[in-house]
Amino acid sequence: LGACMRILITGIGGRLAGLVGAVLAARPETHVIGLGGSVPGFDQIETIAGMPQGHELAATMQELAPDVVIHLDQPGEERWEAARAGQIQTIDLLRACVAARVRRVVLRSSTLVYGASADNPAFLPETAALIPAASPGLQTDYVAIEQIAAEYAAKNPAMAIVSLRCAPIVGQGATSPLATYLRRPRPLTLAGFDPRIQLLHPDDMVVAFALAALGTAQGAFNLAASDLLLLSQAILLAGRKPTSLPSAAFSGLRLVQPVTRLLRAQLPFDAAFLQFACVADTQRAKMELGWSPQHTAAEAVRQLMNMEN
Repeated sequence: LGACMRILITGIGGRLAGLVGAVLAARPETHVIGLGGSVPGFDQIETIAGMPQGHELAATMQELAPDVVIHLDQPGEERWEAARAGQIQTIDLLRACVAARVRRVVLRSSTLVYGASADNPAFLPETAALIPAASPGLQTDYVAIEQIAAEYAAKNPAMAIVSLRCAPIVGQGATSPLATYLRRPRPLTLAGFDPRIQLLHPDDMVVAFALAALGTAQGAFNLAASDLLLLSQAILLAGRKPTSLPSAAFSGLRLVQPVTRLLRAQLPFDAAFLQFACVADTQRAKMELGWSPQHTAAEAVRQLMNMEN
């Protein structure tokens, strides 16, 4: 690795990227460079304002010559709308990494990529099929980004690509579709359905990214707290009361299509996640990354409630 490992982090102005940068910069054998903006309180991180694109990004990457790149300037989890720009940005970044001979790239992904289905096994391994949502959105964008990453990994074996599939981030003010849902006064639920869900505390996500950057493992890794919650339990832990709707509202029947459109507009994720589980197996991350979550899902949801009180 040499005397000093150079680690570049995109989206450094973001809260989670700043925390990842701070953890890595505290190590004597690393030099952390951040693209995207200043990071208050973290003077040991060299920051470069803005996020260059295209040829400018390639030139910047070659000039900085990082050993590892952590890409956290990706689809905004604070919104559910399609973020196709994230796909283009990922292509730009990976192309620049190849040109600069970066050894290792760590990408943020999501367990959303598996989709929610009645056919899902109890625990989904990383080898499970990736399912884009029926309509454009964050789930579809993450699937596309993973496909782009897989193509680059196949064509550039000298560059290790790590994809960290995070369960919904909840706690300490983090934003995610599930956090948005749980913050609503009366979260929508479907009568007769109460799927199991997974969460991930921001601190545990930060540790996973640091381990992925410093380690040698590559490929996809699922990240989630060790405990599972029922959707109804998460709503109660967040201090909310659900609004239960008849499942026919989402059936697509002509008579209820206006209602379906209205209700789907209020959900920050695909309606299938109100019906079916999407639970990822985290054993590979524990065995190959040496990662172990320190916060429970219940703790993360309680933090969400406490920050609002």
